[in-house]
Amino acid sequence: MEWKSLASGDYVVGLEPANSSVYGRAYHEEKGDLHTIKPFARENNRLVITILEGEELVRTQEEAQALAGKKE
Repeated sequence: MEWKSLASGDYVVGLEPANSSVYGRAYHEEKGDLHTIKPFARENNRLVITILEGEELVRTQEEAQALAGKKE
């Protein structure tokens, strides 16, 4: 699950393990697509984090501000 805080002057992103989306567990149970694993089973996941620098970072910051409805 990814969550963001776009509070004034602050930007935080969180990544947390979850077995449903922002719609919640009940939504996925109803649709029949809730991801589960059996007790003691293992699951491997891969997370890739990219660090942006220079012009690429500036472009991304401008895009984020536009999405948040902010202009500097």
